[in-house]
Amino acid sequence: MKNIELFDYYAGIIFSELIDEFPLPKDIKAADIVKNDIHVDEVNKHVAIVYYTCLWLKENGFVNLDNSFSSQKMVSNVILTAKGLEILKQTPQSIDGKSLGDNLKAAVQTGKDEFIKQAVNKIFSLSLNLIS
Repeated sequence: MKNIELFDYYAGIIFSELIDEFPLPKDIKAADIVKNDIHVDEVNKHVAIVYYTCLWLKENGFVNLDNSFSSQKMVSNVILTAKGLEILKQTPQSIDGKSLGDNLKAAVQTGKDEFIKQAVNKIFSLSLNLIS
């Protein structure tokens, strides 16, 4: 899988976990969300992508986190921002009447990478539309 596809996948997993925990912050442990079906040689790459996905989500206003206690293995006190929560609560007319967050959680429950990536792409597309 390409890095951008892994980013989409892990962003979806992170959003799904955060919406379930909101308004409480959550420690994102890479070992808990890294895909099980990867070769041992790929684990470090996936751990790094989880970490940098969290940082990207923070830098782009979707989450807040505590950098002082974070490492590549665990990102501490991650919580959705108002922007992140608002986007996940959006219910575009083009989908089945469920919020983007609900559709993402359903995609995560299926375990199918492609559904998760599609849900994340809808979230990021909507966020760009809200900004402009």
